[in-house]
Amino acid sequence: MPERTLYYWGKMYTQQLAEGESFADLKKCITINIMDYNFPLLNKVHSVYHVVEDENGLCLTDVLEIHFLDLEKLRSGQDIKGLNPSMLKWLRFLAAKRKEEFEMLAKEDKELDRAYERLQQISADDEARIWYELRQKGILDQRTIEAEGREKALKALEEGRAEGLEEGRAEGKAVGMEEGRAESLKEVAANALQKGMDIALIASITGLSEEEIKTLAK
Repeated sequence: MPERTLYYWGKMYTQQLAEGESFADLKKCITINIMDYNFPLLNKVHSVYHVVEDENGLCLTDVLEIHFLDLEKLRSGQDIKGLNPSMLKWLRFLAAKRKEEFEMLAKEDKELDRAYERLQQISADDEARIWYELRQKGILDQRTIEAEGREKALKALEEGRAEGLEEGRAEGKAVGMEEGRAESLKEVAANALQKGMDIALIASITGLSEEEIKTLAK
C-alpha cells in the first residue's frame, strides 16, 4: 500500500507541468487512503506522512502529503479522542455496515443526511448503479484521452522543434562554410594582386569575377 500510494501521488504530481513550464508552478499534492482493513504501520486511525530529515525531522518540502485513514481501527475504538470532530463523523459514516447505522448518523448531521440520500439513490437498483459507474468511467476516460492528447501534441511539437533546429544548424553551417570559402578566395586574390598577377589570370584561378578582383585592387 505505501508503494501504491506513492505511485499515484507521483503521477498526480508530475502530470501538472506542460513542456516549458517552471518547477515553481508545481502545486502541493495530497493523497488520502481510506482503508477498510487494519493498516499495519501505526496503531492510529489517522496517520500523515511527509518527507523529513532523518535526525532533526526538518521537512524537506510540503508538496508531498499522504494520509491513511483506518476504518478497522475506528471500529475497534482505537485513538479516536484526538480526531477532528468533522473527520470523525465522516469516518463513522464510511465505516458503517448496517442501514440502521447510516440512518442514525444521518439524523445527527445535515451533511451526512445528504450523503446518505445520495448513497440510497446510487444503490436504489442495479440500473442506477450501472449508469453511475458508466458516468464515472466516462469522466476518467475523457481525462485520460485529454492527457494523452496533450502528451502527443507536446511530443509532436518537440520533434518539430528539434527537426527545425537541426535543419537550421545544417543550413547555418553550409552558409558559414560558403562565406568562409569566399573570404579565403578573396585573400588569395589580394595576395596575387600584390604580386602583380594579371586580373584575368586571378579570376580563372579563384573563380571570382574580374569586377570583384578590380574592387579588391582598389
